[in-house]
Amino acid sequence: MQEASEHALETSEPTVEGPPPEAPAADSLNKAVASLAGKLGADYFPKGDLARLRRGDRGAPPPSAFWRLYLDLVADAPFLGARDEDSWRIILQCMAIMAPNIHNPERRLGRVLAGLMRANQQPSLESRFLKLLSCRGRMLREQVRHMARLLASRNLSVDWVQLAQLILADAARRSERIRRNMARDFYIEDRKNSSKTVDIDHFENQGEAS
Repeated sequence: MQEASEHALETSEPTVEGPPPEAPAADSLNKAVASLAGKLGADYFPKGDLARLRRGDRGAPPPSAFWRLYLDLVADAPFLGARDEDSWRIILQCMAIMAPNIHNPERRLGRVLAGLMRANQQPSLESRFLKLLSCRGRMLREQVRHMARLLASRNLSVDWVQLAQLILADAARRSERIRRNMARDFYIEDRKNSSKTVDIDHFENQGEAS
């Protein structure tokens, strides 16, 4: 297994795998994420609404700002149904936390964190990233919130389509391929200046055990 993992990481670019068969349609998700990031990051977006979205009070109904954004920009997309509302609530909360620097499709999370780890000599970022990839359900959502706060503190935007895919697919128990691709991003970027390897199959095995 280790030998196969090392071979997978020898390429200069990650293998781009298609989404799982029932994953959100890429074009619709790209459009929804870009529209939400544009709204939340705009100067005219009400600060009070932004604050309420960031809080995401547990146990309380979603704020009115959530419903306006969700119904205007997300709910009519062909891949969505009522079962996705909880997932989009955490997506909107984390995007609001990162506003105004939210979404950049050229900056995948794994590569951003690997670059940040090297530039600032923060090896703990690796363990935080691996914890995010290993978590499921409510713990995954907590880790995504922590990651959003870390990125916001550094004014760093990332590819929120990939993160939205992870959250939506986790809710439907179809997230393993996305986790593996995120891990590849991180370690291919890190490998540029080190000899580290990782057992990518670890993330799939974690999913089978959970």
